[in-house]
Amino acid sequence: MEFVYKQLDKSYLEKIFEIQDEVFQEGYDENILRYHTKEILHNALSHDNYSLGAFYRGELAGFIMLQYYDALKMDNEDLVKIKSASVGNINTIYLIIVRKHFRGFGLQRKLLHEIEKILDKNSVINATVSPSNKYSLDNFLACGYKILSLKKMYGGYDRFLVYKEVKNEFKIDKAISE
Repeated sequence: MEFVYKQLDKSYLEKIFEIQDEVFQEGYDENILRYHTKEILHNALSHDNYSLGAFYRGELAGFIMLQYYDALKMDNEDLVKIKSASVGNINTIYLIIVRKHFRGFGLQRKLLHEIEKILDKNSVINATVSPSNKYSLDNFLACGYKILSLKKMYGGYDRFLVYKEVKNEFKIDKAISE
């Protein structure tokens, strides 16, 4: 399956929220995936964040939302461990969802790969992954992410904090993906 990637903006809020609801109707719960309100998703589509959608024949098949952080302002003790002089930015994958009928085509891995292209050279990208979400954990590990720690987060749920150092030779201009 060939997917087309496009930067998402606030005009996709309803579709992103609808896709999130589909996942929870399948039986996912907060132990596997954190639920986000429309307001939270709206904020994630704002400011300096970056969201990328994968489209198949015009249908939004999946998406990834990235939040930028200034490494010098981070106070999370785990992220402090991975800071170094060569790391300029720490970026967090805020949410990644692939619609049910597009699973099994490697789309989550493709989205992880595509989002790395927009990062500055020598950045760190991190995410939280539920130990109960075997497919997502396997995808992150297959894409070169390392497990930093296991923590109770989001109201007491276990989450692996995973990270990857991204060493892009060139940063792709965001306008190209629009």
